[in-house]
Amino acid sequence: MLGRTAILCSCMALLPCAQAAADPPPYSPVTITVTPTKLASVDDVSYTGRYVVGGAPKARLQLRDIRTGKRLVRLPKSATAASLSQNGRYLTYAMPVGDWARRKILLYDRKRDRTTNITRRSGGKILKPSWKGTCTPATCGEGQKLTDEPQLRGGQISGDGRYVVFSANFRKPAVIDVYVKNLKTGKLQIFKGVGQLLNSEGVTEYVQAPSISGDGSVILIPGRLDSDKNECTWGPGRALFDRSRVVDIDGVGNTITRDGRIISISGGPTGSSYRTPDDVVWYDVGTGVSTPADPVGMRMSRVSASTDGRYVFWRLQPADPLQLRDRLLGVSYDLEAALAGAGYVPDRYVGYQGGYLWGSLSSDAGISGDGRTIFLVTQFEGIVKVTWTP
Repeated sequence: MLGRTAILCSCMALLPCAQAAADPPPYSPVTITVTPTKLASVDDVSYTGRYVVGGAPKARLQLRDIRTGKRLVRLPKSATAASLSQNGRYLTYAMPVGDWARRKILLYDRKRDRTTNITRRSGGKILKPSWKGTCTPATCGEGQKLTDEPQLRGGQISGDGRYVVFSANFRKPAVIDVYVKNLKTGKLQIFKGVGQLLNSEGVTEYVQAPSISGDGSVILIPGRLDSDKNECTWGPGRALFDRSRVVDIDGVGNTITRDGRIISISGGPTGSSYRTPDDVVWYDVGTGVSTPADPVGMRMSRVSASTDGRYVFWRLQPADPLQLRDRLLGVSYDLEAALAGAGYVPDRYVGYQGGYLWGSLSSDAGISGDGRTIFLVTQFEGIVKVTWTP
């Protein structure tokens, strides 16, 4: 049953999940179409799901047109952390520079077929660290503290293709600054120290990659604190509104929808990286109101939720079924059963967002901005495109 370019399940009903099993399905049967993409990972997806950036099996990142099946761009071998504008025209990615952990952010404009280094100051000079670290690839790993090495993380582009955001500790050790690049004017705005969160013992953070809303009006800065050599704890994150106002928010693994309206806040102000908090709320930026997640423990992330946060695919634990949730109607569907009926077995970690809670990037899934197309990794076909219609 595997290997077909498209499989249509004309009578595949996505049944409500266990918490509503006694109730009749509120929807008619749902049709899904599953199509292999020739990708093994997915970094980001355009609004309609036509364009996807991800990695081919044992190959570098590439931008593909899913509608035509063509590879449009193949990124350099060391490229990481790719992101797309909503229309798929602009593509950003990070590249290593010299010593360990130093990076630059590049922007590729498909319309002009031009790549530019946007890790520059407003005057055009390349952004470089003002201090020298002590790390080498032989002595340091990815989890080194700020005091050991200058680091730059992020490079996410806003949906409108105008802003790019990243974090770095280039000014001095243990101080995390957030940078916002205006691609229209070339101005690089710096928010000094807003990424730094110290606890009462003065423990420093790691540099974390911030997220940005579609119009660039809301930036989410996750927080991470290192308590000792055996366990990491996480402090409350921060939100930057209108690129001018910094607000402390609770939670240990906050995520933001692409429209910037909903921030998911998970757990209390601090928590352990070795557990997943059950207390998850959604904070509405416009109204300032927080509501408990429904179902309990459900989480959203930039790559698992539609732009407006209405549609989310998720699983609470790796052993649970992969679910598709319509938050507006309050209904969940068993997406895993639908895929199994089509002859596909999703990876058990697809939709499991424990990793997202702790600020770790994942490349096993993604969803289009309109919520109608899902990309996820399966056991035999790699990344597949799943299009669903009610």
